Amino acid sequence: MVLIIVLFLCSFSFAQEIEITNKHVGVFNSVTYDENMNITNDADIRIAAGVIVKKDSVVSFCFRSIFVNPGNSFAQFWIQEKYKDLTFKAGLMPRPISLNRDSPVDHGAQFEPKGTTVIPGGTTGMVVVQKIDALSVSAGTYYLASSKSIEYNGSVEMKFDGTSVLAAGFYSREKYGIAGTVKCKYGRITGYWDSENTISGVAAVNIGSYGTLFCTGIYDYITKKPSHFQFGWVRDFSIPVTVLSEKVELQYLAGFGYVTTDKKLNAYLWIYF
Repeated sequence: MVLIIVLFLCSFSFAQEIEITNKHVGVFNSVTYDENMNITNDADIRIAAGVIVKKDSVVSFCFRSIFVNPGNSFAQFWIQEKYKDLTFKAGLMPRPISLNRDSPVDHGAQFEPKGTTVIPGGTTGMVVVQKIDALSVSAGTYYLASSKSIEYNGSVEMKFDGTSVLAAGFYSREKYGIAGTVKCKYGRITGYWDSENTISGVAAVNIGSYGTLFCTGIYDYITKKPSHFQFGWVRDFSIPVTVLSEKVELQYLAGFGYVTTDKKLNAYLWIYF
């Protein structure tokens, strides 16, 4: 992670334009009640940012990082070159199949459903992205340090009338799988399957100003039993506050979920700005 930060700082010497895509500072708190009404409370501080350092209209350096106290942090850094509708990326970055998950530096991803956490995240590799009108096609090769093997990854995404449809897959000698997501103004649905006997999914329905209803689960099709299933509700709120004579919007996400497999009730509160 230190090397990634050094590379990121060095990229500023080439900068003609700097764009901050995501940033937030906040506190995430979760409280769990089991069937015997025993209480478990967890809280941590989270600081995240996504930055694009543009050398010119073609070459950019991309960096994103999140610090979670205590000790659960990560950073990613990659270079990308763009020629009209063709983009080449190389570095430590998300894979095409990772697009089925929210960006880890996005404020909404701090409350990630269990069903998407099993979808592979970022690793070292290279990818080519071709855009054709509303269609985006990605194909990449990645190195898996844990197994010292190569993984092939690809995705196809189409956007139209406020709706996006994404399909992705990956293959390595140890594991292969597929995932898909449909998002629209009414909500989202994501499904995932891999060769290690995992099926997972997330469904969310927007109910306007009342928030979002969701359910998420992970199913082992060998044992024919769910290892996790949760349903619940979340909602975003905002409050205008003054900090050091500056007016800012204090944002917070509140929600709860009942885990049927563990018979536990979870309450969540994510406060950030």
